This record gives sequence, structure tokens and C-alpha cells, in this order.
Amino acid sequence: MNNKTKETLIGVGTAVAVSAAAYFLFSDKTQNKGKAMMNRHKAKTFVKDKLKGNKKAMAVVDQLSDEEISRLLATVERVGGSDGKLTEQKDKLKDATADAKETLMDKTETVKDKFSH
Repeated sequence: MNNKTKETLIGVGTAVAVSAAAYFLFSDKTQNKGKAMMNRHKAKTFVKDKLKGNKKAMAVVDQLSDEEISRLLATVERVGGSDGKLTEQKDKLKDATADAKETLMDKTETVKDKFSH
């Protein structure tokens, strides 16, 4: 092969590689497909981590559409993000319950004292 043929082949190969890369980078369909694949992987990882790899849950994830997977992940993120708030509310509820119980016990003692004398 002479140098001219090698240069032509290298040029054509480079042009094909650049065109393919541009297609994959800029094609909406390709980007959406990649995002859908990543979301499905996230959903499966969630099932493995949080649901201990439950086979039925994994089968359900396999049957969901890309839109359903997106909605599932959005819900998980919303609920997961409120974890700290939920713990805070639970602590407040425990404190309020303890205060109410203490007040009730004090009133009970007061009533007992009034009736015993």
C-alpha cells in the first residue's frame, strides 16, 4: 500500500468514527435510550439493596416501561429524601407522647389524692 492510500483510509476511518461519535452524543433517541438503561439499572440496584434482591420485585422492574421506571425512581427519591424529616417528626411525636403521659399521670395522682382524703 502506498502512502496516499493509507492517508485516504485513515481519513475515511476518522470521518466515520467522528460521525458515529456525533450521532451517539447528539441523537435524542440515543440519549433517551441511555438514560432509560441507567434508570432501569438504578431501579434494579434499589431492589437489590433495599428489598434484599426480592425475585418478584425484580421481575416487576423488568416488566415496567421506561416511563414507569422514571416515575418509580422519582417517588423513591422523594420518599428517601424525607427520611430525616420523618425521623425528626417521629422524635417530636415521642416527646409529645411522653409529655402527655406525664401530665396524665400527674392529674391521676392529683385526683387520687383528692378522693383519698
